[in-house]
Amino acid sequence: MPKKRGSGRRLPQRNSHSSAVSHIRSVDGRS
Repeated sequence: MPKKRGSGRRLPQRNSHSSAVSHIRSVDGRS
């Protein structure tokens, strides 16, 4: 992934984190 502006890098990073948290919470809830 190419390094973009702080704003551009911050947006995708936050989205990735949210997805990971959602996935972990989903797995934890199912388990």
